[in-house]
Amino acid sequence: MRRTRAAAAAVVATAALTLTACTTDSDSAQNAVAVGGTFQFHSPGGQTEIFYDESERAPLPDIAGDSLMEEGEQISLSDFE
Repeated sequence: MRRTRAAAAAVVATAALTLTACTTDSDSAQNAVAVGGTFQFHSPGGQTEIFYDESERAPLPDIAGDSLMEEGEQISLSDFE
């Protein structure tokens, strides 16, 4: 009985370690937020609100997708013009 429990515990521990090793993201070492750092946004001139003239803006494509509120319905950006 003790051997069975010890073997089961060893299998569970090995599986947990294996899964943990497999989930390590290759770019997590480069990602400050993933390793406990902070995210900092640097804006031009330290501005907190950035505005662009309408002539400088590129038009958006009409993106569409499934509605989360109404099953089976499609919504798009043009629905909100």
